[in-house]
Amino acid sequence: MRGYRVTAKILIQGAGIAGLAAAWWLKKRGFEPVVVERAADLRCDGFVLSLGGSGHDIAGRMGILEGLMAKGVELGRTQFRDSQGRDVLLIDHRKHLRQTNLLPVCRDDLVNALHRALNDEVPIRFGTQVEVLEQDGQGVDVRFDDGSTERFDFVVAADGCFSGLRQRYFASDDDCLKSLGYSAAAFTLEGRQAQGGERHVSFSEPGYTVELYGMREDLLAALFVWQDRVGLRVPRAERAGRLREVFAHAHGDIQRALDALPEGFYLDHLMQVHLPTWHQGRLVLLGDAAHCLTLASGRGASMAITGAWLLAEELARSGDVAALQRYEARLRPDIEVLQALAWKMAGWYVPLTRRGWHLRNLFMRWTPDWVTGWMLRRTFTRVDQGALSEAVRKDPD
Repeated sequence: MRGYRVTAKILIQGAGIAGLAAAWWLKKRGFEPVVVERAADLRCDGFVLSLGGSGHDIAGRMGILEGLMAKGVELGRTQFRDSQGRDVLLIDHRKHLRQTNLLPVCRDDLVNALHRALNDEVPIRFGTQVEVLEQDGQGVDVRFDDGSTERFDFVVAADGCFSGLRQRYFASDDDCLKSLGYSAAAFTLEGRQAQGGERHVSFSEPGYTVELYGMREDLLAALFVWQDRVGLRVPRAERAGRLREVFAHAHGDIQRALDALPEGFYLDHLMQVHLPTWHQGRLVLLGDAAHCLTLASGRGASMAITGAWLLAEELARSGDVAALQRYEARLRPDIEVLQALAWKMAGWYVPLTRRGWHLRNLFMRWTPDWVTGWMLRRTFTRVDQGALSEAVRKDPD
């Protein structure tokens, strides 16, 4: 039962999936959210993500699911090939995942859908970020990087895996980031399609995987994942050169995609965030800033949306610091399951040795369809039957 009815002003730093979803739900619950984003516009990275479980259900309640389904990636067959372009195996994901509510979509489409759903009812200040926070028992005084000051009841840090607010008020990156041992890059190309007759082609060798998705008739999405033990962040100006260097000897289809690299594409190291707490006073972490599941989990966007809904629900119940404690206590068990799963999925997705690569391919080739389907469904639904997902389904909205 929602018992808190006094309007509170809440600052959200970050206009990504978590920040925009939080703004929508906080506005719906009667709060006054304000979003600040250091970039000059919405960030577009061009990678494909999966919206499923509680995140899928919540997106439906927000009224954005139908539009996303119209732009979603068709779950069809994936043709796996080696670096020479030789067919290794063919997996029909559509058959195996038809019983799940998993929706693959382009991140840009999801962000734009969340932005449109706000309908200009929540102010978004681009080119702005928090410089200093000062808390007391009743609120938070904020000074922004343009020198202006403002007071809020709560501050939500939804500014991503490398959150500036988290580094200043919780822990340094060295203390809370854990590397999965891989880096990833992603982009989309207009007017291009995957080659070879399949909408989804995966080129794989020990230490790397490259996937080319035929998103729509005129849009190709590319995802590169490779072993990277160094884990240093690559400056934006050096990303194209770095990606071409890593895949200099890859298959011709991959080279053709690299020849058309757009500006400003996504490239980063896969890092998880592990913290003993997600809130300090009236400052609370949300989405990747709190826990970062990485793309290896297949659930980052879904849990960002789920966390946004849950935070708004708990604040609507009491509107105090105890609400932040309840939000964390309810969300953390599912996050811990998914973070542990990501380590296993990364090794399966990109085997590091020739032996491991062959064993994975043999397993997928010779395992009966019903076993493969059961394993895939179990992987994608293992957190969809817990108390939190049940609460989402039963919420009267």
